[in-house]
Order: sequence, then structure tokens, then C-alpha cells
Amino acid sequence: MKIMKKAVPVETEGAYLNRLGKKLLLFFPTGQVLEILEDYQEHFSLGREQGNTEESLIAALGSPEDAAADTLRESGQLSYCVRHTVRWGILLLLACGCLCLRKSYIDFWVYTGTYLFLLLGTVSLFILLHGRGRAAVENRFPGRTGRLTAAMYLPPLLLLVILETLAQYFTAAGAKRPDFLNAGQVGQFFALLLDSAWIILALLLAWILWKTCKDSVRYYPAAVCALGAALSIRELERFIHRMDMDYIPQQQRIQLAVCLLPYGVSILLTLLFWGYMRRISGKAV
Repeated sequence: MKIMKKAVPVETEGAYLNRLGKKLLLFFPTGQVLEILEDYQEHFSLGREQGNTEESLIAALGSPEDAAADTLRESGQLSYCVRHTVRWGILLLLACGCLCLRKSYIDFWVYTGTYLFLLLGTVSLFILLHGRGRAAVENRFPGRTGRLTAAMYLPPLLLLVILETLAQYFTAAGAKRPDFLNAGQVGQFFALLLDSAWIILALLLAWILWKTCKDSVRYYPAAVCALGAALSIRELERFIHRMDMDYIPQQQRIQLAVCLLPYGVSILLTLLFWGYMRRISGKAV
């Protein structure tokens, strides 16, 4: 049974065990994966004591993908993989279904759908991606995970600051000069801005999730942050569509601030995910 299309050369023991662990997590619980990796680690230690080089030991073992396939073939265990995928995949689909509540004209159901999707969606996807196990594997057997920088968190923040500032400005200007911009002009102007910002965030979210799957689960909190910003942009869009020409400026400014709540919740979730992964990384699983 082949798990990967193409084997990529591995240079170090840590990188080998890191890749092997990520493949094994698709089919085995975290504790069992760590036990298997410890056996491989012992194999490397014994090989070095016998005078073998790391390169020769890796060449003798074959690629991590082949080793994972052999382990799976010997165990014949697929039930965990099926149960895990079905259980958390269904929860993720239910979370996505909560977005249908956003089509309601009642604010309560819109907010309920938004926050249920944000909470259940991020948690179920994290578990579906074996976030707990990957955090443990990456801590014990660090591989090439790339550099996680603050730049990933800046685009969502900058986009929201710009959009919120412009919206607040037009609200204040409209209060002083009712003929400054009518609702139709504001709507057309913001529609272009919001659609452009949403596309940027969607591409950023897709890229971060790709990095999460390919390199390291440490990228995942940045994806949560980008998702929250995208939901806040949808809230701004809903505000613009419902804005009346005869508005009360103070109420509109409060409503504009409320549009940022999904992003605020995502920041809280980001911190919780970071704290959870640090806790997992700092102890034996």
C-alpha cells in the first residue's frame, strides 16, 4: 500500500522521524505513533554505536513513506483512521452548515451561525488534521518546518484596520454632511474593497492551511486568525447592505465595531490553540 506519490530524500534522523510520524498519525493514535518512533530512534542509536552513519541507516530503512506503509501493512489497522475521519469530518460539515444561519434576517441567528462555525469548525479541523499528535511529534522529532513569522498575522489585521477606519470615516462624514456620499455610492465603493479583501484573505487562508499540512501544525493558529478576519469582512459587508440613508451615526459606529467581533474571537482562539500546542509539546503524550 502506497501512501505517498513520490519520496523526497531525507537528510537527518530528526527529519526522517518527523515525516514518518506525520504519516503514521493518519492511521494510528498518538501514543502508538510515539512508541513506534521511539523504536526507530533506538534503531538509529544502535546503528550509530555499531559505526554506521546516519545516511546509511536512512538508506537501509527506505523512505518514511515506505516505512509507514510497511507498518500499516503489518498491523492491518484501518479502523482508527476511518473512525477519526468520519467522526470529525461530520462535525466539520455540521460546522460549515451553521453558515446557512447567516442568511437569516434575524441578527441572533446570524451571530449564532457565525460563532458556531468559527468555534466548531476550527476545533474539528484541528483534530481532523491530527493537531495534537503532530504537535507532540514535531516537538520530539523536529524536522524542516519552515519559519513561522508575524507576517502571517499582519495582513488580516491591516485589512481590517483599513476597512474599519474607512467605514468609520464615511459614517462620521455623512453625519456632518448628508450629501457627502449617499448609501448607494458607499455600498458600491465598499463592495469593491470588501470583495478584494475577502479574496486576499481566502488565498492567505488556503496558503496557511497548505503550510500546516505540508510543514508544521504551528501554522494553524495563523489560519484561525485569517478565518476570523474573513468573517468580520462578511459582517462589514452585511452592515453596508443594510445601511440606511437616514441613519443615526452613533448607532452605526457601534454596529461597525461589532463587525470586528468575529476577528476578536478568532484572536482568542488563536491564543488558546497556541497555549494548547505548547502544553502538548512540553509534556509526554
